[in-house]
Amino acid sequence: MGNERAPERVGDVPRADAAEDALAGAAILDNTLFTGLGIKPEEFYQRDLRKLWREGQELVQQGHAVDQVTLSLETLNAVGGAARLMNLVNAVPSVMRAPDYAREVHDAAEGRRMLRAADWLARAAFKGAEERAEAAGKAKTRLQHIEADWRIWTGQAPLEVLSADTILSTDWPEPVWAVPNLLPRGLAILAGKPKLGKSWLALQIALAVASGGRFLGETVEPGSVLYLALEDPPPRLKDRMRKQRWPLGLPVDFLSMGEFVERVGNLRNGGGQRLAAQIAKREYRLVVIDTLSRSVSGDQNSVEAMTEALTPVQEMSHEFNCAVLMVDHHRKGFGADPDAICDILGSTAKGAMADTILGLYRERGKSGAQLAVISRETEERQLTIKVDWATGSWYLEAEEGALELTEGRQDVLDVLGEMGAVGVAEVAEAVDRNRGSVYRDLQDLVSAALVCRDKDGRNVTYRLVR
Repeated sequence: MGNERAPERVGDVPRADAAEDALAGAAILDNTLFTGLGIKPEEFYQRDLRKLWREGQELVQQGHAVDQVTLSLETLNAVGGAARLMNLVNAVPSVMRAPDYAREVHDAAEGRRMLRAADWLARAAFKGAEERAEAAGKAKTRLQHIEADWRIWTGQAPLEVLSADTILSTDWPEPVWAVPNLLPRGLAILAGKPKLGKSWLALQIALAVASGGRFLGETVEPGSVLYLALEDPPPRLKDRMRKQRWPLGLPVDFLSMGEFVERVGNLRNGGGQRLAAQIAKREYRLVVIDTLSRSVSGDQNSVEAMTEALTPVQEMSHEFNCAVLMVDHHRKGFGADPDAICDILGSTAKGAMADTILGLYRERGKSGAQLAVISRETEERQLTIKVDWATGSWYLEAEEGALELTEGRQDVLDVLGEMGAVGVAEVAEAVDRNRGSVYRDLQDLVSAALVCRDKDGRNVTYRLVR
C-alpha cells in the first residue's frame, strides 16, 4: 500500500481539491459516474461540488442527464455557473482515471473523519468520566467504520452478504404491529401543520397500545410504551391524559422536556445508543418521540444530516421489533393536492427513510380531517377522522356516536355471525336484497368497527369483529 497517494494537507485539514475537480468534471462527461463509484456527496470538501454531486445523483436516479440545462438554478449558481461547469470538464486529465480521483476524494474524507474522532477524544480529555466514556465510544465507532471502509475499498475484506437461499429459507420473525393495518414496526413519521392535534393523536395511540384498546377501528395488542414528550411538561401531560381518560397502572414510561436532554441527549450524538439500550431492556412495543426536531440536531433541510440522524432510529426499531413514531411538521404552502411524503418539513431524506408516514390534514376551525397512511407494510389508505376536543380523542367519522343499527344492517350482522367470512354476493343472497345496498351497509359497519374487511388478491370477504 506504499504507492497510495496521501491527501494534500491544507492547513490542518486533509483535502484533495484537484481530485474533487477532476471527479466532478469526469461525472459531467460520463453521468454514470455519479452513482457508479460509491462516492457520497458529503465526501467532497468543497461545498459547491458537494451540492453538485448530490443533485447529479438525484438526476441520474430519475433517468435525467446532468448538464447546465437540467441542474437547478440554485446548484448552478453555487458552482459558479455554466462557465465553471465548462472549466471542470476541460480540466479533466482523463475520464478513464475517474476511479483514481474517487479514491483520492474518499481518502481525504476519511482523513477528516479520523480528525473528528481525535477531536472528540481531545475535547473530552479534561472532562468528567461520563463525557470521556461517551467520546471514547463515538471515536471507537467512527474508527471501526473507517477501518471497515478501508478494507472494502482496498478489496482486503469481502462484504458480509446474505444469499438468496438464506433469505428464502430463514424463518424471519413476524413484524410487530403497534396498530394493525396502520402502524407497523419500523420508523414512522406523523406529520401535520402546527396545532392541528398531532400530539393528541400520538398520545391516543400510546393509550391504545398500553391498554390493549382500540384505535381508529383497529383492535390493538397490549404492550409497553416509551413516550418522549419533548414539548410538554408533566402538568400539561396530566391534563391531556385525564381528558383521554387514562387509567392508572398502564405500562408507559415518560420523559418530558428537559429530562430528555439530561438523560438521553441528541439522538444523532450518542443519544441513540442510550435510547436503544432502554428499548432493549424494557421491550417496548411503541416509542413515541414528540417532536423529531427536538430529538436530533442538524439542518432539517440537509439530506446528509437527516440521514445520519434517522438511520440509528430506523435501525433500532427493526432490531428491537418495535414501532418508533416521530411527530414532525408539514412545510408551508403545499399545493391543493396533499402529498404525505413531499409535505414533510425539510429534507426529502425524512420521507425516504421512514417505513410508515401518517399525514394529518385538517382545516383550521373544523373538527374533521384526513389521515393519509403510506407504509411499506400495508396498502396506501386515506381515513376520514374527526377530533372530539372534549375528550382529546380522534375517531373515524362513522365512529362518533353509535352507528344506527337499522333492520337491514342487523340482518347483515346476523348473517355474518352464522356464516363467518363471506363475500357481498353471499350476504345479499342470504338477506334477499340487492348487492349495492348490502355493500353500502357493509362499508358502514366496517367504518363503525363492527365488521372486518379482508382482501386476498381479488377476493374480498367480510366477518364480524371478535
